Amino acid sequence: MKWTWIAASTLAVALASWAGYSVGSNTREGGAHGHPRIDDRVCVAVGLDQVVLVVTDEGVAAFDFLVFAAQDQLTKYRWRYRAHDGTPEQAGMGDVYEKYNPTSMDAEERSYDSAVTLTAGHINLKWSYGSPRRGWIYYRPDQVRHVAFHDDSRFDALRLDDGLFDFR
Repeated sequence: MKWTWIAASTLAVALASWAGYSVGSNTREGGAHGHPRIDDRVCVAVGLDQVVLVVTDEGVAAFDFLVFAAQDQLTKYRWRYRAHDGTPEQAGMGDVYEKYNPTSMDAEERSYDSAVTLTAGHINLKWSYGSPRRGWIYYRPDQVRHVAFHDDSRFDALRLDDGLFDFR
């Protein structure tokens, strides 16, 4: 399992470099949980068995990944969002996917017909396909205050409305 993680991390950095991103160290005041960085974004692996909780200045979102489909590089997810202003919680479903032209070396031409933004309320994260059990999310630490991982069985039970995450 450890070697799978190392191989996946190495592949993600190699693909990011090939796509034209500068891959740098994860040095930032306060750190970013030890995750690798691509340009100014933190890169985090996520699995089908995880809920990702994301806190920003605007609100709190929970993302639960349901399917990572290899043939289409498609991920289906469900989400919940609670704004810090006290508006009612929102919930929904979403799809993200990648389609590439493998013969092109140009980053603009290589990606086509892709939807790579995870959205929950006012929170948007970039995503990329990893494997049938894992994907990647990317966020900017200056826009995201906190990221936490929970067992996916807790998706419906996570409280987004109790004020714990209002860091304003």
